[in-house]
Amino acid sequence: MYRFGKQQAVKKDGHEPAHFRRSPFSATAVNHGGKISTIWHRDFLNLVFGVCGVSVLGHFDHRISGHVILKEFRTVVEIRPMDTYFIPSGCVTHRNAPLLPGDIRNSIVSFSAAGLFRWQSQGFKKKDEGKMGADMQKAIGNTRWKDGINLFSTISELQNPSKVDLTVGRALLEHKD
Repeated sequence: MYRFGKQQAVKKDGHEPAHFRRSPFSATAVNHGGKISTIWHRDFLNLVFGVCGVSVLGHFDHRISGHVILKEFRTVVEIRPMDTYFIPSGCVTHRNAPLLPGDIRNSIVSFSAAGLFRWQSQGFKKKDEGKMGADMQKAIGNTRWKDGINLFSTISELQNPSKVDLTVGRALLEHKD
């Protein structure tokens, strides 16, 4: 989905940034300063049913500081320096645990803004340039939301991986728009 979206945008726009050409994500933020930690937040401009990738750098004891906390999942995850993790940052409230004195933590975050996917689905036109009315735009948005949220696995699917239905995901991969 990400790679396809990026390829379509590059094809339409004719410009591909020289950095991170092999990344499926359209944007990257480098958070440096040595004491990188966050407050509770959702990345509300990201694709709500998508993910962002976070690569952690630095020197800290992952067993006692620098954890990733996912509020709705009521989960605390130990993340070591040099780990990369993916979270649905647009729909899950998250933060990092504070660091201890002397700890160093930086991060590189890769993501794609929801607006790029919306722009693509609207025929590479801004919302007000299209010929669709507000009701049609809302219906398309609702369909996109349902299709997107169905890409996530359920608890029972994770517990029984042989019963996972990949029909929707495979259809998106084979989509040749």
